[in-house]
Amino acid sequence: MITRHTNELLARLERAHDIGCAEIRKAELLRWYERERVTKIVWRDIYEKWREITEESELLIGDSDGVWVIVYGKGVTTTKGSFLRDLREWAEVEIA
Repeated sequence: MITRHTNELLARLERAHDIGCAEIRKAELLRWYERERVTKIVWRDIYEKWREITEESELLIGDSDGVWVIVYGKGVTTTKGSFLRDLREWAEVEIA
């Protein structure tokens, strides 16, 4: 990932932390990571960047047409069929 893309991703994550939500277009995320599809490697990297911003681990991802919605999920619960899913599930990292 090139520096300007890293900075843009961090800005989106900070926006989610500061105001509660942000969006990332799926096409731009694929371009940033130079991928054809979003894999758990990408989600793990996003999780690691989120952890650089905050010690809180509650980042939720909503999968919509053409866009990922990221929500700072402090206090929010999800279920298997929810629109919002815990990033840690997609990144396959331990959920404490």
